[in-house]
Amino acid sequence: MHCESTFTDLDYIAGQIFRFTAMSWRRLYPSRQPVTVSYSDLIARLFGQLREVSNWNSDIVTSPRLRESRWFL
Repeated sequence: MHCESTFTDLDYIAGQIFRFTAMSWRRLYPSRQPVTVSYSDLIARLFGQLREVSNWNSDIVTSPRLRESRWFL
């Protein structure tokens, strides 16, 4: 919580955070698993499919420049 916030109902905030963990930008209804897990699985599946792309170079993904960047933010 922001240090200047006057909102003090921690039960409400915790409940709201819990509900956000099931939200998804891909659909309007909650997910069965936290979106952090769903998106990780989705990214892994999509990366696995890149092997089928002609001229795909997996070295790009393991390069220090990409690995150390904050691309996921």
